[in-house]
Amino acid sequence: MLTAAVTLYADRGHAQVSLDDVARAANVTRGAVYHHYGSRTGLFAAVAEHVQSQVSQAVVAAAVGAGDDPFARLRAGSHAFLDAVTAPGVVQVLLVDAPALIGWQQWRRLDAQHSGRHLCDAWPTWGFRTICWTP
Repeated sequence: MLTAAVTLYADRGHAQVSLDDVARAANVTRGAVYHHYGSRTGLFAAVAEHVQSQVSQAVVAAAVGAGDDPFARLRAGSHAFLDAVTAPGVVQVLLVDAPALIGWQQWRRLDAQHSGRHLCDAWPTWGFRTICWTP
């Protein structure tokens, strides 16, 4: 269900996707979607968290692949973040729909738990901790 919802929300946006659409795409009943996610908003929150996790994984992979130099890791992770977060489906889910649907606090919490956490953990002695948002 989550995979189907991610694809639909990324392609069409939240406003154009019903729970029936998700259920059909996942080959389940609408009741099954409600059972797992509670509501349309609950499903979207799970989608946003999943997409944010994918962005975070891209950041970590790029940073780790950049070797031991902290500056190279930061540069690679930052570029990976920008590439991942500006991909068409990700823009729709995380930058267009998520702030309005799950709210600013929840949106920031997701960012802090995923991509933001890596930046804060990597640079504690440089003062980044003072700008890191914690829920």
